[in-house]
Amino acid sequence: MKEVETTMIKPTGIILLALATAVTHAEPNAYEKELREQHKGYLTESTVDSALILPPPPAEGSVTKANDEFVNKNAFMLYGSDRWVQAGYDSNLYLPSAAKAFSCAANVDISKEKTPTIYKMLETSLVDLGLSTYTAKNKYQRVRPFISNGQGICEISAADREKFGITYEENKEKLATDGSYPSGHSAIGWGWALIMSEIAPQRANHIFLRGRAFAESRLVCNVHWQSDIIEGKNMAAMTVAQLHTQKQFLKDLAKAQKEYQTAQRKGDVPDPASCEFENKALSTTVGSVM
Repeated sequence: MKEVETTMIKPTGIILLALATAVTHAEPNAYEKELREQHKGYLTESTVDSALILPPPPAEGSVTKANDEFVNKNAFMLYGSDRWVQAGYDSNLYLPSAAKAFSCAANVDISKEKTPTIYKMLETSLVDLGLSTYTAKNKYQRVRPFISNGQGICEISAADREKFGITYEENKEKLATDGSYPSGHSAIGWGWALIMSEIAPQRANHIFLRGRAFAESRLVCNVHWQSDIIEGKNMAAMTVAQLHTQKQFLKDLAKAQKEYQTAQRKGDVPDPASCEFENKALSTTVGSVM
């Protein structure tokens, strides 16, 4: 099993809760600022308003909130497993390493060098998908599970960070000021799955399974509730529908489809060892521990 690191939250949970409740919806947090300042999406501004469309997060004492807590407790049973390690990898949204999240599912080595158009589509759509969640995130500022339960979150080991060229690191303080509802990672992962399924329709089932697992990794990492995941995926579907109204997106999609076929003919497949570990890890689902 690969090395796994965890961060346990004890008294600092009180501090993180204070950070989470002190943020108002008028103040963009670090993650939102980074998306807006460093990247450019296909959409000039998100046309899908999550605060308008989504219902409020589950209320205390509701059946949905009780289910969120039940799922959270069961997902945490995967602590220290290969599935936990994979969930740590899935927390990474920094390119170029993040672009390989769907390489195994699509059976192509996704990179800026080998598949530049596919890479560009993932990089550009990440902005649109991530930002689609922020009006609701900022409005509700829902507290994340690790703050509520005082348990650990996934971290990527230093060895794996160096091996896979991963520079992203989950930061508890930053996460505490980033509303839990809906899940931005889930919106990005499911949105990427929808886009990749159009690029490689013959691998659609594998890609959809990977997109679902990518979103569920946020449950395993103890950073999102199940209802966050569900609504994050809903935001992805709505945002991808809007992307199809953009001429540049459609142009890139047609080019990416041809690029994928060329890569398949050339045999540009992902690293077998990485895919073996991913497939093994993802064979354990969140549902299997409930």
